[in-house]
Amino acid sequence: MQISLQNRSWLIPLCAILIAASLAHTIRSCRRAPATFDGDRVRTDGAMAGAAVARHLGEGRRVLIVAPEYDALPAYRAQVSAFASALKENGLRVAAIETVPTDERGSRFPLWGRGVSGRDVLAKAASHANVEAVVVLLHVPVFPPELIAETAGRRPPIVLALADGFQTGVKELVEEGVVALALVSGLPVPSAAASSTPEERFERRYRSVTPENVSSLRM
Repeated sequence: MQISLQNRSWLIPLCAILIAASLAHTIRSCRRAPATFDGDRVRTDGAMAGAAVARHLGEGRRVLIVAPEYDALPAYRAQVSAFASALKENGLRVAAIETVPTDERGSRFPLWGRGVSGRDVLAKAASHANVEAVVVLLHVPVFPPELIAETAGRRPPIVLALADGFQTGVKELVEEGVVALALVSGLPVPSAAASSTPEERFERRYRSVTPENVSSLRM
């Protein structure tokens, strides 16, 4: 197909217009504000997790929250704050919210940046008087066999909340008595019904893993 000289006279400006429009769209896309996080959802998950942990620990316990990389993301800060508020509303005393660096050294499992040193967690607990339980949020503490043996009988109960239940060694931590409760996502749930409320969605996403039921769960 050949284009006549007469057609070329309007084709070149048309191409220029199309190219300019494409560049303008690309620039607007680059300048577009990043998507905001679902604030209601993360706060609801944090509050429901806090209530579930409070029911397990019992009213009146003095709890330390360890939230690694606490200041990294606004969504994370909102979720941690909602979790802490729910503990208080359900009768627990929050000693503090501490942070520790991520550290996966010594782990027998792939943690993909979601591991923290068990020794660091215990050191934070020891820095606060009368801590009766430690809750680690979104991360999995690494407890090599030597650390488990070294701290046997001297560790406060450790709870994991809002963590990933797959390929993180959570099952082994519960079986070895390091973790008393793990509220984790990614595990099969009893009901396959569609979630219609925030409560149902939370119950479908998270399962409570304890020494009593860990052997019956597929992890």
